[in-house]
Amino acid sequence: MARQTTCRPMSEVWTGVGGWAIAGGIIAAVGAIAAAVAIALALLHVSFVTLNPVTIGIAAGVLIASLLGLIAELTHIRNYFFDGKLGCIAEEECGLGQVWIIEDNSDGDVSLNLILAPARDTTTLAEYRGMFQADRLIFRDPGVATADPEWEHKPDAMRLDNEPTGQFTAKLPYLHCEIEGSFFDDWSSALLAYMWVLVAFATGLLALAIAGTASGPIGWIVVAAVALLLLLALAFGLLPGQDDEFTTDASPVGTATPGPGGPIVTDSGGSSISVGDFVVVLGRHVVDTGHSDEGCWNELHPLRAVAKVTSAEYDSVVDTPEGRAILERYCRALSDFRDPTGTIRQELKCSEHPAVG
Repeated sequence: MARQTTCRPMSEVWTGVGGWAIAGGIIAAVGAIAAAVAIALALLHVSFVTLNPVTIGIAAGVLIASLLGLIAELTHIRNYFFDGKLGCIAEEECGLGQVWIIEDNSDGDVSLNLILAPARDTTTLAEYRGMFQADRLIFRDPGVATADPEWEHKPDAMRLDNEPTGQFTAKLPYLHCEIEGSFFDDWSSALLAYMWVLVAFATGLLALAIAGTASGPIGWIVVAAVALLLLLALAFGLLPGQDDEFTTDASPVGTATPGPGGPIVTDSGGSSISVGDFVVVLGRHVVDTGHSDEGCWNELHPLRAVAKVTSAEYDSVVDTPEGRAILERYCRALSDFRDPTGTIRQELKCSEHPAVG
């Protein structure tokens, strides 16, 4: 199963990947490229590179060390992305709002940016702050400044260069809800696998060099052929990577029909989520500190369940016992629908919850 993000207390959230790690990764990349080029030139009998055990041995040793450095750096980045940058607010929160933007993220996630009920075009920012949903989910400051003085809680600091920071006349901030995809985990896991294969190849090359070319020219031809095959496999993606059909994929959002492996629950109103729909969402409430240059905002990440509702119920979610009861009914239905591990039940017949329809 694909690796999924976790969150940690704000005092333990990482402050970033780290400058030393980035510098080390650059040095390792340069070393790996230089060593690979040296080995290739030697195997191709380029005149100014001598094909002998010493040349190959040194190049193979540098390649091994550089690849191990790159593996360590990529593992560090993965640990930051999956386990370091999200600060926990609550394990589960629920909200009801209208979808204004569906965002395809470069890491494979898909995000729903919501304006929370019962905001309308005439709602001011001050009024929005006073609404119980927005106050709890968007404007709540979980003490970001106590974790790192460089972090600043900015509820309206949403990315998307060509979009406003919010919607309606007052440009109200969104509730950002991320449905986790598997793209980043898939390609980074595959890249780690490729690099470990190359480490094994370089180790064999080093052993052959130490043996003093005991196998003669034929042995070097075999090594060159294997190197070429590995490079072709790397270029065309033929080496094994992670491919798990049960990963939480973001594809159900938009026009696709939800599948049993996805996080989307829909009511009888339809099986897809589109801009303009009114939805109730359930997910882990976190602060994403990975955007400290833009300011940190609260979001639901990952989104564990979504159900479409009506515009009338959007208007009804006001700060009254009746309005809160409507929201509670949907939240309870979605919470009951998913299993205790936080995933949607893998049953084809469960395309909707009876309390949601």
